[in-house]
Amino acid sequence: MKQLGGVVRRGTDFDDWDLEIRSGLLGSARLQMVAEEHGQGKQLVRWRVSPKCSEIGLIVLSTLIAISVGAGTTRAWTACATVAMMSLLLGLSVLQECEAATALALRAIQERQAEQSSAQLFSGHFRRATDAVPQSMGSLRPIIRSIVEGKN
Repeated sequence: MKQLGGVVRRGTDFDDWDLEIRSGLLGSARLQMVAEEHGQGKQLVRWRVSPKCSEIGLIVLSTLIAISVGAGTTRAWTACATVAMMSLLLGLSVLQECEAATALALRAIQERQAEQSSAQLFSGHFRRATDAVPQSMGSLRPIIRSIVEGKN
């Protein structure tokens, strides 16, 4: 993930997440991973990526909204509109940074799965060539869903 330009922090033993990917001061994404052993060298790996807004960003955002509401109740429309616009821009920045961190984590997971599937292809672990190619668009949907959810 560092190669893709993300700032990565590892969780401690007491955190409920494994990696945190930061895309800025206001937002990040937290990644959880579980690997299940199924014998004969097979593993099922599951991923969960969830966005995380920074506490400072949310505090500043709620303060700006409160100031805007206060200015609106005193009928100071110019101040109300100005502070509301600032809070809107800050809220959009928080959402954008959370989205960027989540997209970076999903991209790293997909690249990792592509590396593993190409390694399986080169080592000859596919039973038949038709097993690797979906037969119709209906059978493509579970494959895409398993890639996004992190299932092999």
